Amino acid sequence: MRSQRHVALEGVFSTAHRASGTAVRRRFAALGAALAWLVVGHPTWAHNAPPPIEQWGAFLPATQTCLRTISRSAHACFDTVVGLEQRCRDEQALGQPCDTTQKDADISAADGALRATLAGACEEGQLTELSFIGFFDAGADLTKLCVTQAQEAVAAIYAPVRSGASSPAAAQCMAAAASYGRKVMWYALQREVPVMERIATQLIETDEKQASILRVERELAADRTRWVEGLQAACPDFATVYGRSADSFLRTLKQRVDCVLSLTYVHSALNCILQLCGNGIPEGDEACDDGNADDSDGCKSDCTLGP
Repeated sequence: MRSQRHVALEGVFSTAHRASGTAVRRRFAALGAALAWLVVGHPTWAHNAPPPIEQWGAFLPATQTCLRTISRSAHACFDTVVGLEQRCRDEQALGQPCDTTQKDADISAADGALRATLAGACEEGQLTELSFIGFFDAGADLTKLCVTQAQEAVAAIYAPVRSGASSPAAAQCMAAAASYGRKVMWYALQREVPVMERIATQLIETDEKQASILRVERELAADRTRWVEGLQAACPDFATVYGRSADSFLRTLKQRVDCVLSLTYVHSALNCILQLCGNGIPEGDEACDDGNADDSDGCKSDCTLGP
């Protein structure tokens, strides 16, 4: 049985379909606020209070294009920044100089290109419909996605450096873990994006939305066994260098992927763990975080510095 919301959305799409050209764009703009109310529930919820998954999607066609464009550009930007940070860390781990000024300029250029894509692909009402407050909010979130999340993922990958692991073998292991981890994160993103886009573009019942998200999460969890084997093959001494298991490390990278997704698909079914001592990423008031429970390596298990 169709819900009242489905009937309302079908009416919107039907009306829009009968219009054409400029009339379509004008109709979409006029209906944007009304549809945002239907989808989000209340405009003041916005980004800071992600709407329940049952109230997220389906969106107007123009809004779908906006979401698809900025999400794909943002995810590509994330991967680009991971690559830039990785190259610099590899050079430093091998005792070679890294041109950090050029690296920072390249990262700034990638972020600027992403913001330009946002400005060219979306309108204010479309961003509101997607649960952002507006351009400022969306731009800030995309920067967090592209730059902050990428840098935090790389910080977790090179955590052994902060514990004094600087031998050529350790550097080689971290470089291999970085390359492999980058592939894992990209694979996870590409596997989950179609699920989110389907929810964003089709009228789907809540149970089916939740089931599709759970299904892909289970598939990725099953894939992690294969990833652990691949990571250990790339770096046989992983446990020694990192002081943690390959499975734990890969879970940390998956958390970064979840954060990336939550910044483009703003709804309650996606969660980003902000600060968690032991995830290998120094965050908030943590003095350090090397991802292990060894209190003798300079970073204690409670993320404070110690002998």
